Amino acid sequence: MRFAFGREKKGPVRYSEETAREWIDRAVALAEEGKVYPAMDAFETLLNLHPDCVQGYIAFGILYIRVGAIPKGRELFQKALAHEPTPPQKLQIESILREQDRLDRKRLYRPDFAALHNQRRNS
Repeated sequence: MRFAFGREKKGPVRYSEETAREWIDRAVALAEEGKVYPAMDAFETLLNLHPDCVQGYIAFGILYIRVGAIPKGRELFQKALAHEPTPPQKLQIESILREQDRLDRKRLYRPDFAALHNQRRNS
């Protein structure tokens, strides 16, 4: 699984014990290895530690979209929009949402992967 949001580093990064970028990199690497649930856990940790990380919401939303959990992906994109994304981030979100609207018109089955994930975590 290859992710378009990548791991590019722009501008100076403020280093702390665990920066938001490090959490995004970790989650993306896990997703690319096919370890979807650990990637989701890493994104959840990221957003708990850095609740204003717009790129974290976008990346997590992309992961949910890629596994077919479209409603959860949309929810994360809306949260990203609420945190005042940069113009390129906003364009990225709008582009993904437009594409999902187009695909939704053709989709016959919409599994609830978020419920499956929560069920796995609680067992």
